[in-house]
Amino acid sequence: MNSAIIITGVSALQFWLYYSNNKYFERVSLPKNINVLNSAASAKLAANALGLSLPLCIAVPQDSCRHATKTVHYTNIGKHLPANSIVCLRHAGNNMDIYIASPEYCFLMFAAKLPLHLLIELGNNLCASYAYDPKAELKQAFREPVTNSLSIKQYVSAAANNPGFRMAERAAKYLCDGSNSPMETKLAVMLVLPLFEGGYNLTGFEMNKKIILSRAAIESLGTESCCCDIVWGTECVVIEYDSNLTHLEVNQHQYDNAKSNALTNTGYITFRFTSQDIKTFRSLESSFGLVRQALKRPSRNDRLQKYTDKRRKVFYDLFKSGDQVFNLRVL
Repeated sequence: MNSAIIITGVSALQFWLYYSNNKYFERVSLPKNINVLNSAASAKLAANALGLSLPLCIAVPQDSCRHATKTVHYTNIGKHLPANSIVCLRHAGNNMDIYIASPEYCFLMFAAKLPLHLLIELGNNLCASYAYDPKAELKQAFREPVTNSLSIKQYVSAAANNPGFRMAERAAKYLCDGSNSPMETKLAVMLVLPLFEGGYNLTGFEMNKKIILSRAAIESLGTESCCCDIVWGTECVVIEYDSNLTHLEVNQHQYDNAKSNALTNTGYITFRFTSQDIKTFRSLESSFGLVRQALKRPSRNDRLQKYTDKRRKVFYDLFKSGDQVFNLRVL
């Protein structure tokens, strides 16, 4: 019988949010007959192998009752979990198999702990093309997404008998694939949420979508296509987020201007958001108001005003409270 440790809870979420190495991730279901390791020594070995912080959150059988220590937090494995809830990390451990709660299961686990907008942000981060890297200049490292919105929706649909199901089902409707930065993710959350949930109800966009340029635009930009952060293809409207770290260099600034001109020549309206546009709630309201006009999606002023306080709260949580979904201590 194989010996294995099963990582769950905050520790599993930390792995998926910070994980930027594809070499040992393999979706192998948890065997029925398995010797579950639960010692502090095993937890330390697993944490060291994966670069996770202690205490490590590990799962034990339902009939096992243990207290938390400085090294280990114990949880039970759910009785009604869908398939693919626990996956294997091949070659991650030296003397034991390491299993971990899947990205989709992590989304479900934290559905009961987060408000709707932060749960959507969490899901979008799991579906994104980056991992959080606090040591990097941009605080991120590019990677292949560890899951996608469809996989999360299908998983949640099969998890009806589990805690957090209702909130997870509610949030899964608003998930977006393809984000390339945490700031794009935050903007997408506010765009996709309905007015009564604290968003702007500007749905129908795709993230980092490739746009085929017109002949005149190809000649000016020197390429047949370009990718844009947030794209409404039907309405030909684009949002690009220009961070201070990457878009203030002369060469990048010149390319951004040439790209905007190329998009204009192709028939697109381009909005370039900077840190100033998201510095205050008022500035973001003004910027998104212009986007709403370009999309020709008017909303009655009384409805917009009715949910102003809700939008202000969502704005503060997303843009002014730090990256809460990466701050494992608050989870």
